[in-house]
Amino acid sequence: MELRLTQSDLDAMPEALRRDLFNYLQVRCAQPGEAASDTGSSLGPAEVEALLREVSFHRLGTTLRKLLADLAYDEGAKPPTREKLAQALPPADRAQVGRYIAALNRLAVRAAKRSDVQLCLYHRRESAYTVHPLTRKALRDILPRIEHAGEHEEPLWA
Repeated sequence: MELRLTQSDLDAMPEALRRDLFNYLQVRCAQPGEAASDTGSSLGPAEVEALLREVSFHRLGTTLRKLLADLAYDEGAKPPTREKLAQALPPADRAQVGRYIAALNRLAVRAAKRSDVQLCLYHRRESAYTVHPLTRKALRDILPRIEHAGEHEEPLWA
């Protein structure tokens, strides 16, 4: 079966459907070992905003937000290692990095309203966690706005 989509077809698609289609094609068509399939799912700015909303209402929100800040590494930087992420956790929980990352992945599924979402992936050989570049960019854009919000300022999602 062959399906052909024109640019006008893509433009007429709802944004969420178009993003799901491109994510599906990216995973389906990626070559083994290609970086795009090794970084987790792409979340758009609205989904990252929803993720931050979920994190802010979570009982471990402060700690999870610190992890998100570490996971928003710059393009030229290396992905954070397990040891680097452990530094953001309370001393008693530093051995539980995987549990915190699993919590972030669950919150990302809830925020994106897609069951196939993974915010970040763990790579055993490098002992590092990778996040999709578009998701990292959205995190880097939104996190500073939240950090610098004034005491009497409305939250981002109000």
